[in-house]
Amino acid sequence: MHVPVWVNRNHWITLCINFVSRNIQVFDCGGKKIKEVEALKHLIPRIIKVVQSLSVKKHLAITPYTVSYIPMCTINRSNCHCGVYTLKHIECHLLGLDISLVDDDNICGARVKLMWNLWEATIDPELIEKMSKYELPKYKLAKCIEL
Repeated sequence: MHVPVWVNRNHWITLCINFVSRNIQVFDCGGKKIKEVEALKHLIPRIIKVVQSLSVKKHLAITPYTVSYIPMCTINRSNCHCGVYTLKHIECHLLGLDISLVDDDNICGARVKLMWNLWEATIDPELIEKMSKYELPKYKLAKCIEL
């Protein structure tokens, strides 16, 4: 699961939480260790235990996840592109691309492209029409899976 996280009200990072390997990968263009992430390694197993069925819950041990910080070369030297880096790190990770493809040389272009795509979406007549007809989906209970 990829999660963009707003840290200290001034910085974005990406977390990739793997429930199978019980690992949290941290993609931080600032390259710092973040104490809130260290707290999550203890919190996530507790949340998983709480949502389990009673039969599974009693046998489930609460052990912390491991945290690994993905090495970043010296990037985001301007300290103002962490949000764009967060989105691009998620994109690269999901597509299996090398994270080093995103750097200070091309991040401004990525920022402009993201902004332009968002702007185009707001004026796209087809999207506007679809959104005007959008109805919340009716939900149904799904089969429970155990994590």
